[in-house]
Amino acid sequence: MADLEEDSRQLRQYLVKMYIETWRFARKVARVSIKLNGSDQQRLGSQREWLDMQWEQVLRAEELGLTVHRLRGETYDEGLALEIMNADECGEEGVYAISDVIEPLITDTQGHTINVGKVFLRRVEHE
Repeated sequence: MADLEEDSRQLRQYLVKMYIETWRFARKVARVSIKLNGSDQQRLGSQREWLDMQWEQVLRAEELGLTVHRLRGETYDEGLALEIMNADECGEEGVYAISDVIEPLITDTQGHTINVGKVFLRRVEHE
């Protein structure tokens, strides 16, 4: 039984790693797609979104029970498991938003961190 649990844990780690690498690749494709004409750019964007949705369905499946957190544009919360890539640019005071996600935050159904997210922050200016 212990071997089965270990195999399941290793499979989950492998799937998370594959998702992250696919996610990174999709971000690169998005940057390059800007050079395409409108219809090709739209078609590639739709295919990228479809692939991402398929991966998230696999990760959310009952056997894995993982959640990929979409954080871009969200207000930064110190309680999240995030590595701030530009921490040296952020002061202690003020409100910050997540301006870019380099690697997604992934958690399990109990809220345990499976993958620490890597993000850039920007200061939110209040009027």
